[in-house]
Amino acid sequence: MNYLLHFERPYAHAQHYLGFAEQSVQRRITRHRKGLGSPLVAAVVATNIPFVVARVWPDNSRSDERRLKNRGSSSRHCPICRGEISYDQAKAREGRLTRTLGRVARVISEVAHVSETATHA
Repeated sequence: MNYLLHFERPYAHAQHYLGFAEQSVQRRITRHRKGLGSPLVAAVVATNIPFVVARVWPDNSRSDERRLKNRGSSSRHCPICRGEISYDQAKAREGRLTRTLGRVARVISEVAHVSETATHA
């Protein structure tokens, strides 16, 4: 699952971080908020710049993350930068969004397990 963080104000050159969560976006974001994620987000946290989950791609893989990063210009994928929603609106929906994605990830994991079990039966 890919996710896009939007920093309330730029840190040096960056206002976004595009990441990948293997299973739980909630856990990954919690790690970021504690300064335990990527070096960029850790620096953002250390300088007290708030951030919000601006967008998620629930079906994307690590290779999709690389493809998006190679394209550059995360702002064109950001609904805040594109004027579709405000930072405050994104913040308000963030909790609902990450909880929903957590449920989606669990269902995908269960389906994959059932499929793997059926293949080996």
